[in-house]
Amino acid sequence: MPRPRRHFAARTSYHVTMRCNARAFDLQRPLCRQALLLCLARARARFGFRLHAVSVMSNHVHYLIRPERPDDMVRIMHWLNWYSAMLLNRLLGRRGHFWEGRYHAVPVPDADDRHALAVLRYIHANALAAGLVRGFRYRYADYASYADARPDGLTDWHPAFLRLDTTLAACARRYVLFCRRYRPMAKPARPDRWGHRRLWTLYSAQADRQTEMFAPAPAGLAPGVRRGKKRCQARWGVTLRAGLLAEVLQFCRVNA
Repeated sequence: MPRPRRHFAARTSYHVTMRCNARAFDLQRPLCRQALLLCLARARARFGFRLHAVSVMSNHVHYLIRPERPDDMVRIMHWLNWYSAMLLNRLLGRRGHFWEGRYHAVPVPDADDRHALAVLRYIHANALAAGLVRGFRYRYADYASYADARPDGLTDWHPAFLRLDTTLAACARRYVLFCRRYRPMAKPARPDRWGHRRLWTLYSAQADRQTEMFAPAPAGLAPGVRRGKKRCQARWGVTLRAGLLAEVLQFCRVNA
């Protein structure tokens, strides 16, 4: 089934989020983060969009992009994701998908100053919320360009920032005060899945009586074979040897 086509509006920026495949920390090296910024610079020169904010984290990245025309957004993200994946795969000596799934894009209308400032602050506070820095200043985000009212050569100040006051220095002071009021929101807990913490907790509680993880299949009948109108749901047996979990826990303690 084909994916639904995205629709982009005029006079709108987009808060784009991209995550590394399998949530891997493939952007952890400074060279990889610098390479991604280089890809942004090349995409900006190629398509002529405005980059209002950026924050490159260890396993994901945030952009606030304002295309010149709404239809340009598809071409911008297609080229940027392709080019950055190719370059980063070569740097890391890896193959396959670098980015996980489609990019997530949230519209930010130009006239909605409150929304735009909140998105700017959220992007600039990403490193702070992750505990990478103590303040908002982060090498791979453009907060300092806003706070010091100093162009960085890659990003452009958002019109909502420029409307905070009559002078650029006053806009910067107001934005710094606005960012100081930021409080990170607690992330919702992820649901337990097979192979996740719930499974480990379950078998930790049953360490004294190791049971079979899967029931053995009936003799002479392979899993998935029909028996009458019902399909056999039996699975091959895998029995945990007594004391196996204790050995694993001891290994973790010794090598911690």
